[in-house]
Amino acid sequence: MTYDDFVKSRREMTNREFGRLVKDSMWEDEPEQTFLVYADSFYISALGDGRYDLLIGNEETITSDTTSLSDLEKQLFDYAQSECYPEWQQRDTGLKADDVSSPNP
Repeated sequence: MTYDDFVKSRREMTNREFGRLVKDSMWEDEPEQTFLVYADSFYISALGDGRYDLLIGNEETITSDTTSLSDLEKQLFDYAQSECYPEWQQRDTGLKADDVSSPNP
């Protein structure tokens, strides 16, 4: 999946809808919040005041005068690519899992 494909996959949904999509009930009892969902698996949350929040591990980035939504999308794409690269490469090139060499020796 390319960065452009990743951004084009963006869908707006509630945190609860996302939870149902990924089969995770952790948001069912949380206040409703808007998520921007990418590739049906990754999200950036809307804070309700026009800013967006990206949390990866224990690193949080919030849009500001110097950080745009596009900046967050690039960070999320890099993370998603590191998590999904073999599957995305197979889908983009038509390779089978056995055809993709492991980056680890």
